[in-house]
Amino acid sequence: GEENRKCAKHYFKQTNNLFLLISAVLTVRPNIEVVNIVNRTFEKSVELAKRFESICPNKEKRVKFNPVKCTDKTSKQTKDAPEEVLLEYDDACVRDADVICTATMSAHPLFDGKLLKPN
Repeated sequence: GEENRKCAKHYFKQTNNLFLLISAVLTVRPNIEVVNIVNRTFEKSVELAKRFESICPNKEKRVKFNPVKCTDKTSKQTKDAPEEVLLEYDDACVRDADVICTATMSAHPLFDGKLLKPN
């Protein structure tokens, strides 16, 4: 219905914004070698990785786009709150990446920011 169309439009806009952001980051930071993509489903991460490879600005140097395999850990916050899906993943996928690409409509972060490398 209408709600699904709104969500799809929002996701499409969010994904396009991620493409622009990653493209800009790869242009100004040519030393980037690894981009890990965290998404709710592995299939969506694979799809995003393929799309990012197609828009990679530096064709001479191959950037590795890794889809990250996560497992869903579902929990209820309160009886009135919507269901929240948390992702479980190997911390190394955050620690070892030069860039991490995520897209979520959740108010909660997908990973602990303390795992990020400086810069």
